[in-house]
Amino acid sequence: ATKVKSIHENLEVVKNDTLSQYKENVGTLNRVLNEIKNLNQQIYESSVAGYSANDLLDQRDAAIDQLSNLTNITISTDTDNMVSISIGGVFAVNRNNVSEFKVASINGKLGLTTLDGNLDINITGGELSAQADVYSNKIPEYLAKLDAVVQQLFDSVNTAHKTGHTLTDPPQTNISFFESF
Repeated sequence: ATKVKSIHENLEVVKNDTLSQYKENVGTLNRVLNEIKNLNQQIYESSVAGYSANDLLDQRDAAIDQLSNLTNITISTDTDNMVSISIGGVFAVNRNNVSEFKVASINGKLGLTTLDGNLDINITGGELSAQADVYSNKIPEYLAKLDAVVQQLFDSVNTAHKTGHTLTDPPQTNISFFESF
């Protein structure tokens, strides 16, 4: 019983750690989106002034790579070489605007929503998707399987125990070993 309880508690710790990592990654996501907006503005200003923006373009590409590791993104580039990015079909950033996101519970599952809470984001890739899956699906599945094994053991021992007799006079039968699960 102690070992099963320990496994259950450890899975809850992993679930809480996953939530903390998810929150950190959402903070990183918002920081990178703001960085991309600022780089877009600097690239535009450099181009208008006739300066080379190659270093800025490289920095923006690195930021976009970091963003794509976090979640599924769609990128479009306009004629001024400005990128617009959406996440899960929801606007995230362009040269003039940036949306911020927050952690949300969507239908009981860990998710992402706009800061105002009006739009839920369909995350299908990256670290955020994997973390949401572990938190919302994998760990609850493991806990349910652990509970099912314990319940089966509980029922099997009680079934066998009920067939025995006590040493009391008169002997009693049909007594469960475990009182409750």
